[in-house]
Amino acid sequence: MRKLGSAATNKGKVGGTLSIEGELLTGGKVRAVIENPTTQAGSWSWYTAGNPGADVWTPCTDGAAGSELTIPASAAGLYLKAVFTAATGGDFEGSLEIVSTVPAASQLTGVAITGPARIGEQLTASVLPAVCEPGVRYEWYRTASSATESTGGQFLYTGNPYAIQAEDIGNRLYVKAVSLPASVAFGETVSTLTEVVSSVPYDAPSAPEIKKTGATALTVGMPAGTDTAGLYEFGYSTQPDPDKTGAEFHTVTAKARGTGEVTIPELASSTVYYIWARRSGEGGFTDSPWSAASVTGTTLPPALTGGLSLTGSCIYGETLTVSLTVPGQNGSFHWYRDGVEISGTGNPSHSDGTSSYQLGTGDIGKQLTITYQGQKEGSGSPASGELTMASDTIEKQSQTAPAFSLSDGDVEKTDSSLTFTVPSEGEKKLKAGYAYSSTGVPVSRGGALNPGGQAVLTGPDRNTDYYLFLKYAESDTEKESVWSAAAGPFTTEKRSLSSDTIAFDLTAPHPGSRLTATLTSSRELGEIEGTWSWVEIVDGVTSPVAFTEDIGTPEETSYLIPDTAAVGTKYTVTFTGKDGMEGTVTGTSSPVSPVTTEQYPTPPRPR
Repeated sequence: MRKLGSAATNKGKVGGTLSIEGELLTGGKVRAVIENPTTQAGSWSWYTAGNPGADVWTPCTDGAAGSELTIPASAAGLYLKAVFTAATGGDFEGSLEIVSTVPAASQLTGVAITGPARIGEQLTASVLPAVCEPGVRYEWYRTASSATESTGGQFLYTGNPYAIQAEDIGNRLYVKAVSLPASVAFGETVSTLTEVVSSVPYDAPSAPEIKKTGATALTVGMPAGTDTAGLYEFGYSTQPDPDKTGAEFHTVTAKARGTGEVTIPELASSTVYYIWARRSGEGGFTDSPWSAASVTGTTLPPALTGGLSLTGSCIYGETLTVSLTVPGQNGSFHWYRDGVEISGTGNPSHSDGTSSYQLGTGDIGKQLTITYQGQKEGSGSPASGELTMASDTIEKQSQTAPAFSLSDGDVEKTDSSLTFTVPSEGEKKLKAGYAYSSTGVPVSRGGALNPGGQAVLTGPDRNTDYYLFLKYAESDTEKESVWSAAAGPFTTEKRSLSSDTIAFDLTAPHPGSRLTATLTSSRELGEIEGTWSWVEIVDGVTSPVAFTEDIGTPEETSYLIPDTAAVGTKYTVTFTGKDGMEGTVTGTSSPVSPVTTEQYPTPPRPR
């Protein structure tokens, strides 16, 4: 056959299906396999990366042998990628690759517990190999102290580390490390048992503090910054370094949480005590030792007994004296007004067991507080505490009624007032009043009057007997006095009608209208007392009007003008006073006018 020539064809793409066989454990061997390959001619490469979709992969040459790889420890937690590349010069070109579906893991070989097995401590678990640490879960268990194997325990907690609880005391603990899915670790492992968990005492606290001091009690508490969760108890002695298990050392029954307070009762007065603190055992801890240092507290002298007794009147200018009902107790008196101790001018005087004070103007209207404060030093018995009492409200001095007499000529009388001159003796201001009888309750008119001033009493009834009285007005230091004896009687005048007039309501009366007349005046009329009369004047001839109806009231009168009354008729009305009014008042009306009627409009003419 004769060769006519040659032609080159394109190379084919390498084909087949890749898979990885074997367990992805460090130290183990895996192999990449091609099924249905288009060629076996080529080379293998292995790579690692932190995630299967990484853009950058790191070559893995350690342990690589062709299509096989002994997974190095450095690949733990990383994904593997196998790449087959067609040989150069062959009939195929290109490459095939496969990525593992899970990262390579390390087999867990052990887990250990570190830390002391006692209350208040933490236990920490760690796995082998250490590279597996991020890929495990720690489960803590409690088992009996008699247990010999790390099985069958009560599950307690997931996490690391583990804080030992009060319930763990007297038991053993162990931990299980379990690998997490798709992590750097594989499998699970269990630790050995811990020692039996033991209780421990709290650390000794600092010395307590004295909060309050009394004659038979001291109140103590822990200082600021003390653990508020702690429960503290207190012990005391009169000795600075007692045997705390001996008879001279006493423990207080009450306890305090945190910085709370406890009162130590039934102590001797005026005595030095040394006080220690310790933290009470709870939550798995036992009692702490007593504090190394103590606090010193001295009780006060015996409390004051008895009370205070106050003598004297609570009236301005008087002297009050306070004394002890049980004398012989050391202390000092103190007087207070409005919560401020009285001092300076008029300072209370003091003597053994008593104190006196003269009441001043600043005390009026107030209550005084007097205290006796016990003290150690003095000529009597040492004492502590305080006795206190309050006075009644301090009042002004009382005044006796002034002397008072008047003759009839001393009083200016009108129908509405009584005026007289008050006595000019002394400097006290006075008030005046009047009453209907010498034993009546006076009505006071006007304000306070200076001596020698004019008393003008307004408002009395006219033509009435009145009795006049005086009393001293209230001053800064004295109360208002009672009323004096009565002077009088003095009779007010009658009401004169000489300046009064009569007014009519109609300026143009006409037949059939009602005409009303009233009494008017430029000054107060008061109660109107009198009678009315009417006279009709027709063409100069007068005749009394005969009323067939009530003529009216004292205040006004009216008359219904007859329809037959002649035009030009006038009416003269007279008011005659009586009782408290005297004189007459007369007025004449306007003449009667004719009745005028309006003409109806002319109706429209019918169409």
